[in-house]
Amino acid sequence: MRTAVTALSGAVALVLLISLANAAGLFLIQGSARTRELAVRAALGAERSRLVGQISIENAMLAVAAAVAGTLLAFAAVGMLVRGAPADLPRLSEVTVDRGALAFALLAAVIATVGFGLIPTLWITRSTPFHSLRGSQRGATGSSANRRLQEALIVGQVAVAVVLFSGAGLLVRSLSNLRGVDLGVDQSGLALVNVPRTTPTRADLPATIAFYGRLSERLAAAPGIRAVTATTTLPFAGPNAYSTFYALPGQTAAQAGRNSSVDLEAAAPNFFATLAIPIVRGRPFSTSDRAGPPSVIVNAAFAREAWRGRNPIGERLKFGGAESPSMWYSVVGVAADSRYRNLTRDVPTVYLPLERLDSLMGLPPSVLAVRSTLAPGAVLGLVRSIAHQLDPSVETLGVETIPDALAAPLARPRFSTGLLTTFALIAILLTTIGLFGVMASFVQERTREIGIRIAVGAQTAQIRRLVLGRGLRLTALGMGIGLAFALGITRLLASLLYELRPSDPLTYLTVAAGMMAVTALACYWPVRRAARIDPMTVLTSD
Repeated sequence: MRTAVTALSGAVALVLLISLANAAGLFLIQGSARTRELAVRAALGAERSRLVGQISIENAMLAVAAAVAGTLLAFAAVGMLVRGAPADLPRLSEVTVDRGALAFALLAAVIATVGFGLIPTLWITRSTPFHSLRGSQRGATGSSANRRLQEALIVGQVAVAVVLFSGAGLLVRSLSNLRGVDLGVDQSGLALVNVPRTTPTRADLPATIAFYGRLSERLAAAPGIRAVTATTTLPFAGPNAYSTFYALPGQTAAQAGRNSSVDLEAAAPNFFATLAIPIVRGRPFSTSDRAGPPSVIVNAAFAREAWRGRNPIGERLKFGGAESPSMWYSVVGVAADSRYRNLTRDVPTVYLPLERLDSLMGLPPSVLAVRSTLAPGAVLGLVRSIAHQLDPSVETLGVETIPDALAAPLARPRFSTGLLTTFALIAILLTTIGLFGVMASFVQERTREIGIRIAVGAQTAQIRRLVLGRGLRLTALGMGIGLAFALGITRLLASLLYELRPSDPLTYLTVAAGMMAVTALACYWPVRRAARIDPMTVLTSD
């Protein structure tokens, strides 16, 4: 979880940064809009300390209200997070609203609101009332330095939003790739029924295997059932029942030690036909493999690793290393790769006959894979009825399909993607608000100029281009900076991505298009207002 937690912590920090920049920009706009008011009060004799004190009280009230609302939202959001988190998330029961984190957030809110709110007030009250009133009469609502600072903050917000948007986009595309992965198993009409049977000792294992054999035969004869097989565990139920190392003939202990571990899978004779996993070479298991010479079927990934392009049929292997006294197994078939156990990669796998469990794995079967034309609920009822006829003590725990089983391996990627996407949407919303404020302030500040342009013949389209062009330039500059940082920062997400590079061009093109759409949305009302300015009203207002 280290990479995911680091990425999400970074996202939280970026959202905080963009919130601070947003607050600073909006307070600068508000302070500029109050320039005339503060100048008039100063001209009438109000002391600077009185003006600063009043603004401080107003900002403190705003900060307290925001802190209370944020605290309530925090408790609600963390509760939703815990309820929606994957059940296997480490230390999930300890996740709560941490007092230290809450205190830091409240302190940041107060400092941002009071501190950034005071900056324009201190700047305005530092100049003489005469200069402030004179600037106001000209129609200016802020200095060029103030405007440049607002625009710099917007560029920074866009850059941060692009970084978050890019990270979220990569995770969304990765999750889409995971959902669309070819499992190598035909999912249509396949139901998996959990039917565990208590096996007190290893000596009872043959009787348990015989029970599942009778259960499969009775079930296969029922109407609507096309194929049945027993196996050890449900798909994607965590690590496989058993994994071990292997050795090939002629390998030394050192050579065998460099072999990777392989998953061992128990397979009844009908296993590959029921799951529709093709046998690409050789043959599937037959009844003669139950008690004849030890035989195995390997998957294509194992064949590629162990024999590197040679025909593995007839080759031998044993488990536990070169010096292990275990028996040699002969390869009778090669199965196509499937993602029945591991969603993200083709794991080297060796299939053993179900009856050979007692010689190596010692794990009883507990799952029936049933391919039928019936609904999963009907399959469950049928299995429960037949199982109780054979052994009344057997408890049928439930049924699921492959899409149901996929919920577990997809839970963590979906959770991380959802959180980062939420942070990205918050960042985009804050950026939209900030950009709207800057563009509205820009139109207000240049109302007289726009009125004169219209009076001397400027067309509505030209006025729209003037305002929208400024917004697009700010966004383009922020996007350039943000994409440069994103290309470096998103490399930290590489271990969370599936079949996707951190530099995926489609993701970044989507981010660029999305940010341009956000700019158009933020500039819509300022552009519309600028296009509707009445030049006569503006020119006679002074």
